[in-house]
Amino acid sequence: IGWMLVYLLMAYLTWQWRRGVLPIAAALGLLMLVFALVSGPAWFTRDKPGYAEPALPANLLGIITLVIVPVEMLLIAFAMRGFAQGWNVELEQLEPGYEPDALAHSA
Repeated sequence: IGWMLVYLLMAYLTWQWRRGVLPIAAALGLLMLVFALVSGPAWFTRDKPGYAEPALPANLLGIITLVIVPVEMLLIAFAMRGFAQGWNVELEQLEPGYEPDALAHSA
């Protein structure tokens, strides 16, 4: 639940165009990716006698855990792509037809 709350906070900050949170999202996504890769296959081996039965079937938890892998890969890819775009950089654009020297010549 804590991990989900952190992701929701990062999504809110990204919605507010705060680019600095994107590398943090990618780093947490990488950490979750490693956890999912390691623990996913372990859920399938729990379907044997001697293991306590979780609230959801072990095979379903294994599938859910392995589905997290591509989701986290997409999170990492999109976060790094967004960070590379430089949203926070503002460029000054002149209006069409504006001449900066026009005021100096009129005086």
